[in-house]
Amino acid sequence: MNVRKFVYKHTFPLHHWVVRNDMFDYYEDIKKFERKDRRAIRNFQRERVQKMVEYARENTEHYAKSLSDVDTDIDDLDGLLQQIPVLDKQTLRDDPDRFTNEKYADHKITTSGSTGTPLVMWANKAQLEKRLAMNLRNREWMGYEWGDKSVRLWHQKIGMSTIQWIKEQFEAFLSREKFIPVFKMGDDNLGEILDEIDEYNPDLIDGYAEAYNILVEYC
Repeated sequence: MNVRKFVYKHTFPLHHWVVRNDMFDYYEDIKKFERKDRRAIRNFQRERVQKMVEYARENTEHYAKSLSDVDTDIDDLDGLLQQIPVLDKQTLRDDPDRFTNEKYADHKITTSGSTGTPLVMWANKAQLEKRLAMNLRNREWMGYEWGDKSVRLWHQKIGMSTIQWIKEQFEAFLSREKFIPVFKMGDDNLGEILDEIDEYNPDLIDGYAEAYNILVEYC
């Protein structure tokens, strides 16, 4: 383990506002899961979807109704997924309380609104830790190694408190990630942004698809 990764792992309370070291346990679980054969993976996925449907029906008002007719006893994963109705953002905005359970809705999450109006959701610690673990593993699938430079074309402070933003900046320092705020992109500064990316010379660029499109069209 390199020095940056060691410091990152052992200073979680200082640089992340929810996630703790359990994230690394989830990360290792993901790597073990990848070594399973196709049939084992499909069976695992089916079992998890079955549990997800049953859990949602038992714990939320919305899904108690919308998933009431879903047959979780079938052995076909695709057939199971086809029974689950598609949820649109407006339905969630109209009555968010019907999608949450007060026992598990620990942390308020606000999206940046890159596709329109910001969306408010709730998550617990375990969900956020699993999401971060999957994000790290996804980067590794693209060839990223811990400590490689990266640029994130992302929001800036949207939905974050001051403390959360400070911690995010410390985390970016430890992981050598540079933030470029996409909501400040304009015809007058696209050249400067490209120069900034070129000067930093990242191994990986992550961000909104629309941000990529704007930069490519400018070039």
